[in-house]
Amino acid sequence: MSEALKTPIRLESQEIHIGDVVTVYTLGLGPANPGFTGVVLRSTPSYLHLGLFAHEGESGSTQCPVVAEAIIRYDQIACVVRRISR
Repeated sequence: MSEALKTPIRLESQEIHIGDVVTVYTLGLGPANPGFTGVVLRSTPSYLHLGLFAHEGESGSTQCPVVAEAIIRYDQIACVVRRISR
């Protein structure tokens, strides 16, 4: 595993890692917006790259295909919810 994959991504007091399944809520979204749910692909100093799943109903599974990539600026993130493995 490369060193970049071992280094956690710091979001305030929360650490997320490449491969974690998260839901990202961005600034300015209304309460009806479900946010972006997907797998953390990579991180740059300014952006979080999130692989988005085909359907929200499939997001709890590790077998979901990634069908798109969201590139989200860190200064636009309001909240990150990390999925906990069962």
